[in-house]
Amino acid sequence: MKLISTHDKFDSYYGPFISLRNDILCKVKSGQSTKLVSLINENIVYDQDNFHGLISNTNGNDALVLLRNRKIADIETLHFLESEQKIAPSAKICGNEVYSSIKQDGKKSVFSMNRSTGKINWIEPIEESKAIGFVTDDNNLYASNMKASVLCLDKKTGKHKWTFNGDSKYKISPPLEADAELHPHDKIIVTDCCLIVYYKNSHIVAIDKHSGQLKWEIDMFLQDISVLEIVNDELIAFGVKSSIFQVEGMALLRPQDKEVFIYKINLETGALKSTTLVNDDAIMARVINDHEFFEKGGIIDSRMIIGCSRSNAVFEIDLSSAKVLDSYEHEVNLNGMMGIFQNKIIVRDINMNLLILERENA
Repeated sequence: MKLISTHDKFDSYYGPFISLRNDILCKVKSGQSTKLVSLINENIVYDQDNFHGLISNTNGNDALVLLRNRKIADIETLHFLESEQKIAPSAKICGNEVYSSIKQDGKKSVFSMNRSTGKINWIEPIEESKAIGFVTDDNNLYASNMKASVLCLDKKTGKHKWTFNGDSKYKISPPLEADAELHPHDKIIVTDCCLIVYYKNSHIVAIDKHSGQLKWEIDMFLQDISVLEIVNDELIAFGVKSSIFQVEGMALLRPQDKEVFIYKINLETGALKSTTLVNDDAIMARVINDHEFFEKGGIIDSRMIIGCSRSNAVFEIDLSSAKVLDSYEHEVNLNGMMGIFQNKIIVRDINMNLLILERENA
């Protein structure tokens, strides 16, 4: 893993990061000005005063440019048109449709918009708090909110199908809006049989897509889950686990006793299929001695890419053996994993510089 470029020309860099034709585009701020820039070609794509940000699809390879006056544009052509409704930064693209939330006259709604015309297909009022995240499958739109609820709407009509109300012990991970640093799949994963929802307290639930009923749940007792993805019909979870002890019937974590594990979970039942210890000196030195935690990562080619927040390293780990295959150590501490695009990894350091790393084993 090697450093191929450092970007420090602008004050700050914001997601979502969009992979487009061997380039990576993102929003930056320089003083009071906001721009759309190319990281690989290192040029400014759009720098008008009305530029607001980007909305993307789940894979991060398609996006629309948002302007402050309700105008939107295809990211490749920059051909602008006016949308009939204001689009939230948490909106999601799915094919030719854009799904977003809106608040009008004190009421909250979710709407579908044709990205080619800006016309609204449907608007559906919702009783829950403002929807903050969207994922889709062939037939449905799933929206989540900070009250730990997930609601299912018909993609074509907006008709409400069901709502899953999370228990008070659940808390969905933070909203993944245009300025967020995490990938959309860190909240809800859509599979053929169910929705996998990760809550910030390391609790994972599976919801039946047809009924909205709970299929299974599992508490990982992890400080945090850094990676949660589907690989070969298995749910892969990666995180730091502390010793568990009981106090008056409550399970508590002992933070000084830490181990790092890769878990494989059966999608149908939630049963734990295997637990593999990551026993690497470089990783454990950071986890135990420095009390660091892992940033959000991802899985590519059966290899896991993770970074150590407030430390200076990024690791590539084999899923089967849990062995570290490659790593990169920076001269100063890192401050966030911003994105993973095939052989390129985007991280930010504590000086707010953006680094692009390249996987040498890709």
